[in-house]
Amino acid sequence: MLFEILKTVHVLAAIAAFGANISYFVWFRRAVNNPEARTYTLRTIKIMERAYVNPSYALAGITGVLLIQESPWEFSTPWVALSMVTYLFLMALGITVYAPLMRRLIQLAESGNGDSGDYRKIDRWANAIAGVLVVIVVFLVYLMTARPQLWA
Repeated sequence: MLFEILKTVHVLAAIAAFGANISYFVWFRRAVNNPEARTYTLRTIKIMERAYVNPSYALAGITGVLLIQESPWEFSTPWVALSMVTYLFLMALGITVYAPLMRRLIQLAESGNGDSGDYRKIDRWANAIAGVLVVIVVFLVYLMTARPQLWA
């Protein structure tokens, strides 16, 4: 019973976090194309990150570890080990690359430089990193659902 509860919470947390992340492509376009709402839009994304997305990713990670402890798999099982490494890479990329880009976009928008070449360049980088993060999450979902043999 505990395993099923953990799995449900794990899946719901992943859906919540990833679902919000996917919507950012729309939000970023609205920010670029609507100067009057740019700062508000970017700040809303930041609030969503802090209050909703990041806690959901953290909960997915915690429940993922608990699921392995409650399952017949070991942390050394190839798909489990690769999932853990991939998850940590995802978090590190989000914290060290994506978050600073978001902060810079907000600074530029607030200072009135939202139409500058610098803003557009950083916006392209943020979108590229967001795309990479999406690919990583899709790969994680594949690992957890297909549980491939990989090596052994």
